[in-house]
Amino acid sequence: MLDPVSLFFFACASVVALAIPGPTIALVIARSLSDGRRVSVPLALGIGAGTLVGSAAALAGAGAVLMASATAFTVAKWIGAAYLVYLGVKLFAAEPVLQDAHPIAHSARPCRACATAFW
Repeated sequence: MLDPVSLFFFACASVVALAIPGPTIALVIARSLSDGRRVSVPLALGIGAGTLVGSAAALAGAGAVLMASATAFTVAKWIGAAYLVYLGVKLFAAEPVLQDAHPIAHSARPCRACATAFW
């Protein structure tokens, strides 16, 4: 059993660690601010599905298998590295997309929040 002082510091450290967004939360926030709900909802669902698959694999014992077998761990590392190389090549080979610098200036009507705030 933890003494009350250690428990207090553990609780404070836990609150600080939980309050700092991780890379996936930062990605969802950035994409929702830049692209809106149309992009951020599928992104959040994809992150949740990936977390579900990873958690199910861990529950099924994939972590124990990878810890017990150096060969399985090496194969998993090489598959992951090959996938990252594939994504990088695909990114460099993709056609660049030019976006309008001022999309709001070309809008025919103001956004709903602006219209209700100023009218």
